[in-house]
Amino acid sequence: MIRTPATQKLLQEPIVTIRDGRFVVPVKAEHRGEVPGLVHDTSSSGATVFIEPMGVVEANNELKVLRSREAAEIERIVQELSAQAGSFADAIIADYEVLVELNLIFAKARLAYAMKATRPRLTSYAPATPSLMPIRWFPLTCHWAAISIHWSSQAPTRAVRP
Repeated sequence: MIRTPATQKLLQEPIVTIRDGRFVVPVKAEHRGEVPGLVHDTSSSGATVFIEPMGVVEANNELKVLRSREAAEIERIVQELSAQAGSFADAIIADYEVLVELNLIFAKARLAYAMKATRPRLTSYAPATPSLMPIRWFPLTCHWAAISIHWSSQAPTRAVRP
């Protein structure tokens, strides 16, 4: 239809376009009555109307039916796959929790490496005046502890208050 010389003079452009999921042709507004079909849209300027020729109405209707069937089939497949995946939910959650724990362990290791940290030597020694002991946060073990540094001829040690 868009290639015939008689029809081309009625068209704004010799193309087929889609409006509201239907194949239409852009027809000059003044020739609207000369092209048999259903008007689906009008351009913002009003110079063009988009007409679905009567010859393709049934084909467009069939496309609509097929798209509807396709959507229903996709929905059925998604529901079936979701049900299958749901049967593994407990295992997936357990694996997720393990991965979160591993992520925390590796984050602690990266922090310790970046800080050039070493593991503290803890003793059971507690001074006579515990109120004077400073409280410190230990990021690698994620807890607060009272520490006391003891100097001797050896390297300093830290004692955790019981």
